[in-house]
Amino acid sequence: MVSLRPAVVADAVHMASSSAAASQWVTAWTEADHVAALDDPSMSQLMIVRDGEPVGHVLLAALGSSMGVDLRRLVIAVPGQGIGSIALPMILDHCFGVLGTHRVWLDVLPSNDRARALYRRVGFREEGVLRDALRWPDGLHTLVLMAVLESEWRERRTAG
Repeated sequence: MVSLRPAVVADAVHMASSSAAASQWVTAWTEADHVAALDDPSMSQLMIVRDGEPVGHVLLAALGSSMGVDLRRLVIAVPGQGIGSIALPMILDHCFGVLGTHRVWLDVLPSNDRARALYRRVGFREEGVLRDALRWPDGLHTLVLMAVLESEWRERRTAG
């Protein structure tokens, strides 16, 4: 069974190591970065747990923003097992229910086909392109901006 729970300081080691494993898709964060985010009231970190064991994490940012919640990080320790497909609807329910936002947005590398397909499956729409928006050691990278509105999410949940 997959579930979400709030992250705690003890989870920072797991979050940093899983971030390193996903470094081709997300910027690397250290244990200290995750601990600092736990203390930031504009952010929320959740652990994705399967059968009591952490298998991923989520960083939600821009809490309270008029632009909606930024799904800043969704990292699954071992991709390809369907955990992201199970967890993402739970994350959206959390954002639209518990956090009460009207919109969840994210940016994703154009080459991250697996993530983009998952986001589309749950209702995210591509809204634009952020040219040369991410500086990594190998150079500048373009990002695709995607979002889902609460009304769209509720309609999908009701129909599904």
